[in-house]
Amino acid sequence: MSVPSLFLSDEAWPCCWLLEISDRKLGVHAHDGWCMQAHGRVLAIDPDIMCIHLLPVLELPAQDFLELNDPALQQTLKAELAALTLNKVMPQGSRQTAKRMIRNLSAVSV
Repeated sequence: MSVPSLFLSDEAWPCCWLLEISDRKLGVHAHDGWCMQAHGRVLAIDPDIMCIHLLPVLELPAQDFLELNDPALQQTLKAELAALTLNKVMPQGSRQTAKRMIRNLSAVSV
């Protein structure tokens, strides 16, 4: 992780990058507020919708996250998500999010 200079260069305008981790940057856009850059794309962040509160997550033991690599737990999670995708009571956006999560789990399965 690096913290770049807060001086704006002409090519960075209208973004002021505050934090850089690998190829991702977190910063502030002059008009849109919080933003992030990943793979060359700059995305505005709506803190009420797209963000999680980080402090409670950081307070959890790291072991809780390492257990997510357990293949049996991943299969259970995929089954629960699959049930959500078929539940017509769920909003369509939620069902689509569950489908994306299943695809992402399948892509990183051990």
